[in-house]
Amino acid sequence: MLAGRRTYADLATGAAEAILGRDRTYRLPYGFSDLAGRVVRRLGERSALEASGMAAWDRIFSRNQNLLDRISARWGGGMARATLRAGLGAVETRHTLGFSGFRSRVAGQNTDPDDEGFDVRPEITPSRGGVTYLVLRGEVEPEAASSGAPSPWSAGYELAHHRVEFRGPRPLPLSVIDPEPAMLDRGDELTVGAAWGSARWRPSRALAVSAGLRAEAGH
Repeated sequence: MLAGRRTYADLATGAAEAILGRDRTYRLPYGFSDLAGRVVRRLGERSALEASGMAAWDRIFSRNQNLLDRISARWGGGMARATLRAGLGAVETRHTLGFSGFRSRVAGQNTDPDDEGFDVRPEITPSRGGVTYLVLRGEVEPEAASSGAPSPWSAGYELAHHRVEFRGPRPLPLSVIDPEPAMLDRGDELTVGAAWGSARWRPSRALAVSAGLRAEAGH
């Protein structure tokens, strides 16, 4: 399965201006697009590979001083995942590799200083930022659990990496009117590993006991 879409208002209004001979007076300076897909591939009687993903991005741009400050900005995010299911003897295994992220970039300048009467809005300070998340996760349990019955035990692992970065003006109150806003340049990372196991007992039809243990370590 594959699906995508895109706005065409920016293209249509741009074409109309070209025909009418206008100078970006009525062009809509915004557009967005997205794309999503999914595929499933059987590798055998007890194994299959599933992959899916989605991406979406927006863009705003303007050279029309009557509408917006002169600006060019892009932002968007995406996610993807691939899962391998396989049977090994009397157990079922699942291993998943996943990603998600977001990016933004803003660049712009105030109106042309030679244009009188329009230099009244604050100057746009360039910025860029992003968030990234990567994960590898796996789980194993008895094959009987896949039939819908509660699994008597299960175990798994996970390795995740996080990253956040930003460079731009500090998001302080009223910072937009500060002629020289304080800048922030920051990036942080975190990697976490985990392993867990659980067991379930049913001494009788009216009583069930579950126990589990999870250990994590990060840096």
